[in-house]
Amino acid sequence: MTADATLHDERPRRRNVDPGRVSPAQRFLDALIVRGFLWAVPRWLRPNHVTAVRFLLTPLVFLLFRRGPGVAAVVLFGVAAATDFIDGAMARTRGQITGLGTMIDPVADKLLVAAALLAVGLEYLVVKVILALMAVEMVVVAVGTAFWLQTGKAVGANVFGKVKMVLLSVGLTLFLAGRVAKLDRMTAVAVVLLWLALVFAFLAGVRLLRAAPGLAGEAPEPTEAARGSAREVRGSD
Repeated sequence: MTADATLHDERPRRRNVDPGRVSPAQRFLDALIVRGFLWAVPRWLRPNHVTAVRFLLTPLVFLLFRRGPGVAAVVLFGVAAATDFIDGAMARTRGQITGLGTMIDPVADKLLVAAALLAVGLEYLVVKVILALMAVEMVVVAVGTAFWLQTGKAVGANVFGKVKMVLLSVGLTLFLAGRVAKLDRMTAVAVVLLWLALVFAFLAGVRLLRAAPGLAGEAPEPTEAARGSAREVRGSD
């Protein structure tokens, strides 16, 4: 199957995705995005397409920051981070949540943030902690992918994860802008937001473990194919 076909192949898995409870704040944010932007986005453009754009922008963000933090680098990072809110709102409001999307969206987020942090800011403790946390989260994503492949179910992002991403995006944007403009107070505020993002990252991880039985050590619910195989075995006895 080609990559383009994978991006469009959403219908078989849609019914198996647990989007989780959508908070009032999330619904309000989605409504703002729909009224301010999504009305102009054609229906053929899928959330996974927007996520793919974030993947493509990530190496450009890294290269711009490596050349020297500047306005162009900060703006491009802000644009790339904004796609996280756009693809999520598209998926929820247009009924286009897919197992593939719930797997690749957090990977795109982490790669984007890691690219910016690796380019600048390694002398800050909070930056090192965030990078270490992202390494752990990538392992969790890998386990979640295995859970999805085994059970056919994907656990969607929870409200703690979204709050973490907002704090991380705003904090990192302020951090990068403060470094570029040499504004110590802005950098200090950004560091506080980054520490808060770590707190919500921890809460999001706890919520994820409680939402996905297979990740918490419980036996996952077998898929229909697995049940069918079991019935065939019993029938042959």
